[in-house]
Amino acid sequence: MSELTDNLSTCDSEEKSLFELLKENEVSIPKIQRDYAQGRNTKNIQYIREMFLSNLFEALSDDADDKKLKLDFIYGYEDQDQFQDKKITIFKPLDGQQRLTTLFLLHWYAAKKERVSEDRLRVLKNFTYDTRKSSRDFCEKLVDFQPDFGEEFSEQTADRIEKQIMNQNWFTASLKNDPTITSMLVMLKAIDKKFHGVSDIWEKLTGSKPRIVFHLLKMQNLGLPDDLYIKMNARGKPLTDFEHFKSQFSEILSDKLKDDFNNKIDQAWSDLFWDIFKDKENPNPDSDIAQEDKDEDIAQKMDKGFLRFVWFITDILIATKGIEIQEQDFWLEKIKKVYSDTQNVEFVFDNLDFFEKLNRSNESNFPRFEEVFYIDQDDFTEDKVRLFFNKPAVNLFEKCVKEYRFGDEKNAFSMGEQILLYAYIKSCRRYDELDRVKLRKIRNLTSDTWLRQEFFKHYLEEVDLILQKDELSTQPKFSKRQFDEDKTKSDYIKEHPENKSVLYRLEDHHLLRGSISIFLRNSNGNVDKDKNLPIIDENFPALASKFLERFCEKQKDFYESISPALLTLGDYTQAYGASGKKRFGNGNHINAWREIFTQSNQRSSEDFDKTKETLKAYLKFFIEHPEKTHRDMIDDYLAKFDDNQALPKDLNYYLIKYPAFHKWQDQWTQGFYYWNNYDKPYDCWMLFKRQFNGRHWRPFLLAITEDFENCEDLTKCCSIENKGSDLSFNHNDLSISIGCANDGFVFKFNCEGNDSFKDIIDQLIQENILTNILTKDNKLMLMITQDDQGVDLEDRIIKLKTVLEYLIDHY
Repeated sequence: MSELTDNLSTCDSEEKSLFELLKENEVSIPKIQRDYAQGRNTKNIQYIREMFLSNLFEALSDDADDKKLKLDFIYGYEDQDQFQDKKITIFKPLDGQQRLTTLFLLHWYAAKKERVSEDRLRVLKNFTYDTRKSSRDFCEKLVDFQPDFGEEFSEQTADRIEKQIMNQNWFTASLKNDPTITSMLVMLKAIDKKFHGVSDIWEKLTGSKPRIVFHLLKMQNLGLPDDLYIKMNARGKPLTDFEHFKSQFSEILSDKLKDDFNNKIDQAWSDLFWDIFKDKENPNPDSDIAQEDKDEDIAQKMDKGFLRFVWFITDILIATKGIEIQEQDFWLEKIKKVYSDTQNVEFVFDNLDFFEKLNRSNESNFPRFEEVFYIDQDDFTEDKVRLFFNKPAVNLFEKCVKEYRFGDEKNAFSMGEQILLYAYIKSCRRYDELDRVKLRKIRNLTSDTWLRQEFFKHYLEEVDLILQKDELSTQPKFSKRQFDEDKTKSDYIKEHPENKSVLYRLEDHHLLRGSISIFLRNSNGNVDKDKNLPIIDENFPALASKFLERFCEKQKDFYESISPALLTLGDYTQAYGASGKKRFGNGNHINAWREIFTQSNQRSSEDFDKTKETLKAYLKFFIEHPEKTHRDMIDDYLAKFDDNQALPKDLNYYLIKYPAFHKWQDQWTQGFYYWNNYDKPYDCWMLFKRQFNGRHWRPFLLAITEDFENCEDLTKCCSIENKGSDLSFNHNDLSISIGCANDGFVFKFNCEGNDSFKDIIDQLIQENILTNILTKDNKLMLMITQDDQGVDLEDRIIKLKTVLEYLIDHY
């Protein structure tokens, strides 16, 4: 655009008001222009509309001085047309369409509100749109239309002009669907709201000393080639967020900082963002931002990336400096509030300089991200910290630049990543070295804390305390339990430096993610009394090494048999308070195992201790019997019941023996079970996911349909729905609903009007197969033999299967 700029700088312009221009020429928005946009309802446009109208209001208000508001240049060219043997000069703007249209609407509002004379009003007919026929027709009809201003303006009557216009018989469907007209109606409503109390607007706009003017440049006088008309038109496109930012940001900078900003944004910082976006894939290609950016050129991506990082730093400043931001503040307003303080400007500049130097690693004393973080377990070293975020990227700065969403809680650059990037920056820049141990602690805290947006400021304060003093505040928002655990680990490493590697590997395990609470001594008072900290088990190195060996994340099939194998050693399930829910680790649901192996206030600490003991027994078993497999453990356990069928069979027995207690149609559940009463262990439901309002079943009934595929006659007769329903058994004319109870199964014969079923019922009772409990409702009970503690002495699923097969054979 240098050719254009050079020509404009040597050209004289005319200062005009819109009324003066319309008296001399028709003004027609040409076809190559876009629709009128200042009335759109996007957040950016709302802000632009409010700012522009506020500037106009300041110039036209009753207490304003006579100083003119100058609206910069309006560029365009003149064209000649013929009308009734008369030549007409038409001015066609290529830049300034939006401002001209808003001024036209303001003139119309003033003329109609103040009832100006017809000859003056007629001048407004010289403004029109050539972009669409409907837009042209609307401008013509609008000038002829007189709204009723009798009703006093209020919030309730704010749309009075729009309603009256839309009720006119000339306001057809084609006008309703024209985006220019839609925007004009919104702008008229905004003008009415802003100017309803201002007097003599028409005179202030059109008098001998008009208060609002612009510089008119007619392009025929510039000596420009035709192709520059197109370049001029490109200036009429809406400014990008980046261009808005540069414009607003530059206004609040001192001359020195402005020069610094302009130089670096075109050179050093530009090189930094070029290196990020050139020939690089987005680490999260399916994210909303990646989809939005996929068709953009590298310059657009660089601009957006720059803005994302600046906004990340801005949010950091808002949080750490306690800057008051209103929710309704537009983002450019926030920028002004934050960077009116020169120290904040210097902070963002310093951080951009820091990453620009880091990008040129030969000029930076600090380690690059790939020297600090890693993702794949095979890349472990003691000096690196593993990242576990959703679709993680080692280079947190780069991910921030590509993924950060300002003003949006659904941020692909998660809060944990934001906190860790802040910690990296703060550690390097304030303390002149990267403290990798403290960075590891902060990773652990972000992993073990349920991070909430409203506590963001507090998390950053805690990070500062950790980096400075290795402390938390007296009322921390990070997990105090995790922080105490990290103190225990630090003390342990001081005493046993030879075990540092295995401890860090354990922390970096995908199931533990920083918390090794499953390896600490039981929570029931077993703490270091001098320091009030938990104690690491004395057999820790051997147990940790065996855990890393057994729970290898690349052996996915390993997890399918681990739950029944653990259950052979004890009940490791954990209850969720008084909710009636317990959870098992289940199949390859990694999150289930991670939850089970991580202590939480939401679950019973006593149950967590049971999980610890069961896991410890499991690891010791494989230390002592490395040749054994899960299948060996399960087979050995079940063999005891084959040898002695009278052995008590608690719920664990069924969980170990029957796959239907873990799966539905070969899909692993998330491991949740529900009880109304824990004292009735067999009266339970298996949930497919976490909530009871989704799929759930009585597992003892589901096993009949899922675990006896070879019994074709049985499976053909049995079916079960997915919302806790009874088992339906249908054979010939025999129809039975079978429900569960803690001491057996409830049979309900559906024999309305069929006396032949009564004979079947009587025979089942006589043969002691079923017990009569409520004959009037046709309900019978299949009782299960239990010991004095209410534990089954016979396999209730086998017994139910046997009875159903008996019915198939005999009826």
